Amino acid sequence: MNYFINPQDIPHIINTDAYFIDLRDQYQFDDLHIKNFVNIPYEKFSSYLPSLSKNKPMCQSGHIAKKLALELNNQNYQAYYIDGGFQAFISIPPSMYY
Repeated sequence: MNYFINPQDIPHIINTDAYFIDLRDQYQFDDLHIKNFVNIPYEKFSSYLPSLSKNKPMCQSGHIAKKLALELNNQNYQAYYIDGGFQAFISIPPSMYY
């Protein structure tokens, strides 16, 4: 099963009722991030996991997102990652999404 989201689809799902999590470091997030994403650096993610519903999809960005999405799906979470990561998304106009 594929757990990725094409970067071109982000504008269509950005306002849905899902968790949007940026796993990058805080300084990277502060520099530039996708609208509606919250920053939970990968190193801190496990402490947030108990507060996340398994019934609510989550979309993640960051270099480790693919690995984490696969791990979370094995734990019955609905986790997805942006195919190509954050850099793939920001190469797509318009910039109103970040």
